[in-house]
Amino acid sequence: MFIGRKKELKELDRYLEFDDKGHLISIIGRRRVGKSKLIEEFIKRNTNKEKIISLYFTGNNSLSSDQNLSWCFKFLFRQLEDINIELIKLVEKNRRTWMSFFVSLDKIANHIKNNYPEKKLVITFDEISWYSKKNNFINNFATIWNQSFVKNENIVVIIAGSVASWIQEKIFENKSTLYNRLSYIIKLESFSIKEIKEYLRHKNQNISNEIIINYYLVFGGIIKYYEYIDLNKTFKENIVYFFNNHLESERTILYSSLFDVSEKRHHKDIISVLSQKKNATIREIITAIESKHDGKKIYEATIYKDIDDLILSGMIIKNSGLYKNYENSLYINDLFSYFVYYWENSKIEENFNTPRFNTWKGLAFEIFIFNQYKILLENKTNSELLLNVKTETRLKNKTKIINQIDVLLINKEKKLVSVVECKNHNNVFRIDIEELDDIYSKADNLKSFTDYQKNIIVFSLHGSQVTREAITNLGNQYPIENVSVIELLD
Repeated sequence: MFIGRKKELKELDRYLEFDDKGHLISIIGRRRVGKSKLIEEFIKRNTNKEKIISLYFTGNNSLSSDQNLSWCFKFLFRQLEDINIELIKLVEKNRRTWMSFFVSLDKIANHIKNNYPEKKLVITFDEISWYSKKNNFINNFATIWNQSFVKNENIVVIIAGSVASWIQEKIFENKSTLYNRLSYIIKLESFSIKEIKEYLRHKNQNISNEIIINYYLVFGGIIKYYEYIDLNKTFKENIVYFFNNHLESERTILYSSLFDVSEKRHHKDIISVLSQKKNATIREIITAIESKHDGKKIYEATIYKDIDDLILSGMIIKNSGLYKNYENSLYINDLFSYFVYYWENSKIEENFNTPRFNTWKGLAFEIFIFNQYKILLENKTNSELLLNVKTETRLKNKTKIINQIDVLLINKEKKLVSVVECKNHNNVFRIDIEELDDIYSKADNLKSFTDYQKNIIVFSLHGSQVTREAITNLGNQYPIENVSVIELLD
């Protein structure tokens, strides 16, 4: 079943209508996010409409450069046999260099332009970074693009990849190759909770909103992981099965596809540290990693580079703290990674419905709300979102009080700041005197927003309710909006 991606498909279709020049499109996104599925759907729809001729190639991370080259030639022949046997004659006899491969593609592109002018040739290089293992793939491609492809109005080239840092360095910022050559960049995001609901309801229309949310807290918006679950089984049965049979391989695939995972890099270490903390500064991360490696000093420059990689990939986010002490605070933005490393060295089946399980679920719910807030409210907000914001105030006795806000929404246009509380409870959440006083205190301590209106938004599974006693004693100091996530999904 193909779901979502309507905007992306529409944009890809748009470039089939241009007749000004060749167009180069980049699709980037983490492993398993659905890049290949999007390309496959785009090609299938337009092939059926007889609008395009497609040549598709994908790199293999386990192969050497020469092996990838050999595979590309073999796959080229295989596809040409299905398209037009006569095109095979255009393939270069010398098949030992990447340039000969691109020259072959150029000859094929010109033949199609001259003989089938009503059609576009769509060439796809999936997982493009895997072709370039200390070879001149990208340089040769840039040469053929600049000399020929760009002048051919009947050609569209799609380059897709998971290694965002590689694409940033080799394509977006490298002025000697394809700098400023891209017509369009698609940054493919994870599927929203509503899209995952559509997918799961297609498999089992009786699955409840609460169970859908539970799965989302584990897998996030990566639809591939949902293929492992059997909706005739319980949530616990499915998660235990995935944990014991697929988690390790999927973790390995994810991180090996996103980053350089050599021993000198610390992407996994950073995620591991952040999974055990609500957030952490760079200094705290370095200290924790050194402790993990028996006090062995690590290069700070490497940590900073790895953090940049993780931010670029969307795995973590830098917290824009309201106070200087917290500006460098980082936290996990990827629900699957948070699940994997929170339960590192644990047996998930022994922890279901324990206090530790509830702690994980509560923190995952905060990340979920942060990521899905606009989706849940159907994009009705233009607010800037901050997660795990620390605020502080000093009492007359100079005692410092630090409050931590789950999510902060700042709407500069309306001069409105919202303190968001995230409560993952199995029933309607009761806001008693103590809870309400704590929420009011968080709003009071937002000293940076003296000229802003303030309100409270409480997100919970089944909604929340302020007790009469709490209102009687503390009053209505700030407007409170109670939001049931389950109801929003209906």
